[in-house]
Amino acid sequence: MKSNSEKIAYLKGLLSGIKLDSADEKKVFDAILEILEGVEEKIEDMDSRIEENSENIDNVDQHLTEVDMDLGSVEELIYGDEDCDCCAEEDDCEEEDFSEEDILPEDAEDEDDSEMYEVECPACHETIYLEESVILDGNVECPNCGEELEFDIEFDD
Repeated sequence: MKSNSEKIAYLKGLLSGIKLDSADEKKVFDAILEILEGVEEKIEDMDSRIEENSENIDNVDQHLTEVDMDLGSVEELIYGDEDCDCCAEEDDCEEEDFSEEDILPEDAEDEDDSEMYEVECPACHETIYLEESVILDGNVECPNCGEELEFDIEFDD
């Protein structure tokens, strides 16, 4: 099957070999060929863009499939296998359940255990909330204005 550009070139050759009755007819056919060539260029450009978009869609689909598989693994780890056939009652399930400690790293702090403190920045007078560990470090940068806040903590014995 010939491409559109080959067909247009063939048509040009035919028209150049035909003796036309008037110069006006030649102008009309030349204008039609010029339009056909422009349309062919646009079609080729769209075809290449469609091919590129198709490749991009395939890549996104592949990544989504990988993310879906990873998410499925995480859900199974957290919630267990819902299709468990080992028991009739979920409470009697023999499969291993995982707790938060099994999933979180050992050095991860439990947010509920850390006390939060309300601090007003002396520079911008905005209220910020800081964990006790940040205050014990002695200094922090204000997230609103960038001012360095310093804390001098003394403990009563």
